[in-house]
Amino acid sequence: MLRNTILRVNLSALRSNLRLLKKKSGSVFFCPMVKADAYGLGAQRVASLFEEEGVDALGVALVEEGVELREAGIRSPILIFGGLGGPEDVKVIEENKLTPVVSSRRELEILESCLKGPLAIHLKLNTGMNRLGFSPQEFQEVNAKVLHSYKLRMEGVCTHLVQAEDWGRLESLSQKQVSLFLDAVKSLPEGVILHVFNSSGILSGAVEQVPLGVRPGIALYDGPSRLGFQPVVQWESEVLALHEVCPGEGISYNWTWVAKEKSIIAVIGVGYADGYRRALSNCGKILIKGKRAPVVGTVCMDYIAVDVTHIKNVGVGEKVVLLGTMGKEEISVQEMASWMQTISYEILTGIGKRVPRVYIEANVR
Repeated sequence: MLRNTILRVNLSALRSNLRLLKKKSGSVFFCPMVKADAYGLGAQRVASLFEEEGVDALGVALVEEGVELREAGIRSPILIFGGLGGPEDVKVIEENKLTPVVSSRRELEILESCLKGPLAIHLKLNTGMNRLGFSPQEFQEVNAKVLHSYKLRMEGVCTHLVQAEDWGRLESLSQKQVSLFLDAVKSLPEGVILHVFNSSGILSGAVEQVPLGVRPGIALYDGPSRLGFQPVVQWESEVLALHEVCPGEGISYNWTWVAKEKSIIAVIGVGYADGYRRALSNCGKILIKGKRAPVVGTVCMDYIAVDVTHIKNVGVGEKVVLLGTMGKEEISVQEMASWMQTISYEILTGIGKRVPRVYIEANVR
């Protein structure tokens, strides 16, 4: 019998979120991010949907992520944001018609020396993230070098904002970064693509004030419902066993939870190897029969235990929801992240390969 632990991905909801972001972005360059297996949802299927919706490009971190999409039949432009590992990457980039986002002189030198023919590239400016990119001071020299290159064609320039959600504040860091960026690129020839804003940049209204290209990520997969975004994922499992535990008896490794009364414990077929993190021990919750039940004891590699003492008629094989809705109750990705003191990105990208992705087209709210 196959374990009934799955991640349902609602393509209708994902499509709705994409269209909402495109509407908020206007006519600027639109490049949804599908790195990290489309934030854990499955890059091939997600990229195919985005391509059908007519996006301008797709964004990934790694060359191999771009290759995977090409092998799946994706034809849209694919930007590689994670840099070049070495000369061996250049052949792969050329063969698969990928577009590197270049962040260093070393990468420029590798491309110049290894390319067989002309290649479109984007340059990255470091305006404050202090991670990857050319400084505004060196950009003019780099720009001149690319413009005079026979092998490189500068298609676009980008930067990465530190905290785009602060856009509306007076003299915010985002505004300072955009000002630095615009000053650096003011001498570029017409037609070069300029892209800056992420999900927060779109939702803060920044792109409406400064129409620069966008690279939405998390809002596609887990955008705020108050702004009209639809929940995309539902993570489900089932009850594998039920145990009656007496007062004073514990559950799981090291007995980190001990029963204070006679309790009914349900064992669920999911664990930290699936992405249900150990940090959720004794603080997570699941939905069963439309009610919340607390995770008790230490999360194991393949199992969790929940206290269902006060939920009637729970049986083996009972469906449970780890993320999503059941009846009137909901556990959102952001709520689960709050239990672990982390962010929703980490929850989604951490759901493991052992959990099959099941794609559905379901009604949106």
